[in-house]
Amino acid sequence: MAALAARPAWVMDGNYASTLDLRLPRADLLVLCDPHRLRCLARVARRRWAHRAEPRPDLPEGCPERVDLDLLRYVWRYPRRSRPRVFAAVAAYAPNLPVRRLRGRRDVARFLAGMSKRS
Repeated sequence: MAALAARPAWVMDGNYASTLDLRLPRADLLVLCDPHRLRCLARVARRRWAHRAEPRPDLPEGCPERVDLDLLRYVWRYPRRSRPRVFAAVAAYAPNLPVRRLRGRRDVARFLAGMSKRS
């Protein structure tokens, strides 16, 4: 992870707390996709239902998606447990890092429209 974050340009996905100290100081922008937990739970269920007969094509071979009680708890508890850790890591490792929090489809659309104007 350190070697990837040291590159001159990159986009990384994930909120793995164990690597935020490596990624955040080198980032230009943090985009936090942060929809409501009920929407997240609905999307988990819909995605699992859509791929009930075969593995999701975007997952590596041998890494099946598991929807279990632990995942559902994680999604439900994210706003109180994990989100504050992300913001605490920003404050600790990159206090001047711009954070763009996308709460819903309109936020995503506005963000993407702004990105397309930059190119």
